[in-house]
Amino acid sequence: CGQGSLGMVMLLAVIPIRYRLRSRERIGVLIFSSYAIFLLSVGVVSRVDAATVIGPVYEIKEPSALDQIQDKLAAMDKSGELAQKQREFVERSIQSVEEPPPINLPLAKEAKTFFYDPSFILDKDLPDGQGNVLHKAGTRVNPLDWVSFSKHWLFIDGKNHLHIQFALDLMRRYDGKLKIILVKGRPLDLGRKYAIPFYFDQSGLLSTRFGIKAIPAIVSQEHKKLKIDEVVL
Repeated sequence: CGQGSLGMVMLLAVIPIRYRLRSRERIGVLIFSSYAIFLLSVGVVSRVDAATVIGPVYEIKEPSALDQIQDKLAAMDKSGELAQKQREFVERSIQSVEEPPPINLPLAKEAKTFFYDPSFILDKDLPDGQGNVLHKAGTRVNPLDWVSFSKHWLFIDGKNHLHIQFALDLMRRYDGKLKIILVKGRPLDLGRKYAIPFYFDQSGLLSTRFGIKAIPAIVSQEHKKLKIDEVVL
């Protein structure tokens, strides 16, 4: 471009669509979705010598990407397609809360007991919040030195009636100091039915961390470790 200079401008557009959902059995869901992120334009500004001829300049006739999106959404809204997609998304969201994806753990065929050590090595200094270092990087720390495992944790199949009855019996035996964690089933339905909390091991994070291979499994504290008992019913 001779002595000219080039400048480039990129514009980023996000179109947020907000849906407000009605509650279903005290479950409120508020969903925000962003429909599209587009680069709207790339402009090139140049300054050249007045005597220099680069080439012909043509009018831009392509429609704006933003206008196309807005026209498409307006058409979908008018036809009812947008509302239908919203309803489908809401139903899928509610279903994932009511019955999360199951964790495929087999039933225990033999009684087994093993231990899990929750200790870990600090990768950086741990401050105490007052400007001092509580533990230096490289220190082995056990959370059970500071907090206790106040309840037993029971992992069960929420669709297995024997597991449910076993959980209710343990709840009475431990005087309510039991957290019932499902790897399969509908925790909210069970909570409403029995008027006690039921939890779910989302993505199998807890069962994987503790090394649980079969259910039912009871997790409890023994000294500075967690004891896992896989139980045969």
